[in-house]
Amino acid sequence: MTGAGMPVLKAGKLLENRMRDAGSQQAIQALEAGVARGDSIAGALRPALTDLEYRMVGAAESGGRLSAGFSHLERYYALLAEARSSMLRAALYPLALLHVAALTSGVSAHLAGKPVLPAVAAALLMVWGILLLLYFTARGLLRLAGTSEAVDGFIRAVPLLSGFWKNLALSRWSAVLHFHLISSQRMSAALESAASACGSARLAAASNRLAAAAAEGNSVAEAMVTEPVFPEFFATGFLTAEATGTLDTETQQQMESRMTAATVSLNLLADWLPKILYTAALAYGAWQVFQMAGAIGSQYQRALDGKF
Repeated sequence: MTGAGMPVLKAGKLLENRMRDAGSQQAIQALEAGVARGDSIAGALRPALTDLEYRMVGAAESGGRLSAGFSHLERYYALLAEARSSMLRAALYPLALLHVAALTSGVSAHLAGKPVLPAVAAALLMVWGILLLLYFTARGLLRLAGTSEAVDGFIRAVPLLSGFWKNLALSRWSAVLHFHLISSQRMSAALESAASACGSARLAAASNRLAAAAAEGNSVAEAMVTEPVFPEFFATGFLTAEATGTLDTETQQQMESRMTAATVSLNLLADWLPKILYTAALAYGAWQVFQMAGAIGSQYQRALDGKF
């Protein structure tokens, strides 16, 4: 709507009656109340936004590119939503195999002369416990990666997750920096804002060092070359753009290219995650088969020993 030239308050009014979740309705109400107080759009929305969203909207608003900021956030969340949906669809079959394998523990228990229900319940609880542990551990690590350089470094070292994590952080970083630059704000302030929005502790720390260099009047691009968190091609492009005075164009291109690269990396992760679950399901199923084979073997041995 803002891209079509519609005023933000009018757009909010149109959306207010169509929002299904309470969070979106509260955001629109906060927007109306904040603008009535004379706040900026980003400031009015601040209570309903994450730090990434606030920095993005604020930078886009200050650069007169509010619709572009909303568009980037739309792509960002659409990417995450599509990847989450793809992973869930692809994971249904291996998860079903895990549960079938857990249910076969009842057969082994029956053959061994043990109660069936406790054995099945224990197997299912083990499967659910491991899955929940992995889920909450992954969520916790991703949250900590925004504040802990050690956790951030660990995620950057995980093969399937590394590319997606690095590219998404650089895309957010480039987007915020771009919107600040086109509004002619100080480079040091732009870098500090990008550091707060990137969601990566190592990238944020490097950005704050660059901001300090910029505040002292030093070349940001030359300092960037010494920061390992920035890929060589990224730092080289920034160096060239700084020399030619085209940093606004360079950051926009990097914003787009890193988002595209993050999409490719996330699709790769979405392809491999179900395969990993499928391998785990097969391994667990094989272990249950061996359990049943052992139980059947013990039954035959008891028969041979005349214990029936």
